[in-house]
Amino acid sequence: MRVLEGLAAVLAKGAEKAGHAVPHEFFDTVRIDLKGRTAEQVSTAALAKGMNIRTLGPSAVCMALDETTTEGDVEDLLSALGGGGTAGL
Repeated sequence: MRVLEGLAAVLAKGAEKAGHAVPHEFFDTVRIDLKGRTAEQVSTAALAKGMNIRTLGPSAVCMALDETTTEGDVEDLLSALGGGGTAGL
């Protein structure tokens, strides 16, 4: 489970680095309040990479990770957010 928590933490830090807000604590699910992108834009970008994320209205998304999630998956999620990936996180 520590790997899963670590990947969620990297996702949260990457989202914040990209200018988005992560409003509360998490374990394997990360809610992201979007800045500069709509939930539809992020969802469409994620779907193009084969990922299904939950939209929470026009300016928030929820990304759930599980035991099959890899660092590459987190890279893809950060890319959908308009972020620069996991380098330096």
